[in-house]
This record gives sequence, C-alpha cells and structure tokens, in this order.
Amino acid sequence: MYRILINEYETEGHFKQLQMRKSAQLLMIGFFAVFTFLATPPASAHTSSFEQGVADTYASFRTAASYLRTGNAGLASLDLAQASDDWDALVAAAKDAPPAAYAKDPKFKKTLEDVSQLLSETLTLAEAGESKQAYKTVLPVRGLIYDLRKRNGQRVYADCITELNAVMDEMYLYRHDPPDLTKAEVRSHASKVQSEYLLMLHECMGMAPASYTGNPEFARLMQSTKQSTESMAEAISAKNTASYVSILRELRSFDRIIFFRFGS
Repeated sequence: MYRILINEYETEGHFKQLQMRKSAQLLMIGFFAVFTFLATPPASAHTSSFEQGVADTYASFRTAASYLRTGNAGLASLDLAQASDDWDALVAAAKDAPPAAYAKDPKFKKTLEDVSQLLSETLTLAEAGESKQAYKTVLPVRGLIYDLRKRNGQRVYADCITELNAVMDEMYLYRHDPPDLTKAEVRSHASKVQSEYLLMLHECMGMAPASYTGNPEFARLMQSTKQSTESMAEAISAKNTASYVSILRELRSFDRIIFFRFGS
C-alpha cells in the first residue's frame, strides 16, 4: 500500500519560524526577479529558465493539493505560499518578455495572471482553514499550465501524467455505473480506454526524469500500476464486471499517487 505520509509540525514556535523563513525567501525571490527582468532584454528570454520556474511552482502546487485533499490546510498554506512566491517571480520576469516558444501566444500574459490569482485565493482560503474550498479553487491551476504548454507546442513529463490521469477520469465513470461486459460495445469501449491508459503509462515512464527512474518507490508504483492495468484486460475478456470494478478501484488509487507523489 502506497501512502502519502504527512509530518505534522508540533509547535507554534516552529510554525512561526517557518513563516519567517518564507518571508526571507520572498525578499530574495523578489530581488532575483527584478534583477532578471532588468538585466535580460525581452528578445533573449530563455524557455529553459521559464520552464524551471513553472516546474518549481507546479511541484509546490501538487504538494499543497495533496495536503488540502486530506484536510491539512496548515501545511498546505506553506506550500501555497512557496508556489505563489515562485510564480510571482516568474511573472515578473516573463509577463512582458515571454520566452520564444510562447512569444506568439495572445493568452500568455492572461494565463500567468490567472494562475497568480488562483494561487492567491487558495492561500487565503487555506490560511482560513477552508480545505475543501481551497482544494476546489486550486485545481484549475493544473489545467491552465497544461493548456499553456499544449497550445504552444510544449510537452514535458508532467503533461504526460496529466493526460494519463485524464484517461483514468474517463475510465472511472464505470466505478459507480458498472459496465455490462456481456455487451460487445461496452467491452469494446472498456478495452479501448484500458489500452489507452496502458500506452500512456509506458510513455510517461519513458519520459520520467532520472531522479524518478532511479527511485525504487517509483519503480514499484509503476510496476504495480502496469500489472493492475493488464489484469483489467483479463477481467474485460472474461466479462467479469465485479472483478473489473475491483481492479478499477485499485488502479484509481495508484493513479492518484502517481500524480501527488511523482506528478512532475
């Protein structure tokens, strides 16, 4: 069983210390953003630096979303503050000087601003202890970042995981509306989605960064997900709806952990 372990901060003093550290980081990030914006002419903005800023924000976003989903608004607020800081630095450096790959995107600036607003709103909700509403508010950040890259011809490992999770969302409709696998058309659709998920899983594994491919936990999770997906094909072939739904529940758990633990 894969589980996301949450370490609680035990004292108010330690929490305040972390908050002070966040404030210091904000000052440093703000200085760096201003320096970068002034020192780099618009024509020479680097996509790699931009993508790194997006990746840093996305990593904190995923962790915050995980905490919010389990109702831990306190820890989520720390990661949301970091995500907001990283994104604000990125916006300051790139909103008026987009990298070459995004230079022709008329929605570029608005997307950056929309993400900033969502992160800010979510942080306010998290600090107020509103975990459920904060979780709903922050989720669209994922789609905004995915769409930004897709419409500009960019695709990274995180995007593959987003697409993998989207296939699962389609498949998971059968969870509460079990498929009648005695019907050929239903088996055909179930097989199609299962095959898409397995192919996407292999693609994402191939795109995974070295820090993941060398991680035993990642290897075990991906292998378990692969085996579960393959066993689903057997349930479809056997027209065994009960087995299919049972496997689907297990696969959904793996799919979520892939995103929260190894999503970018």
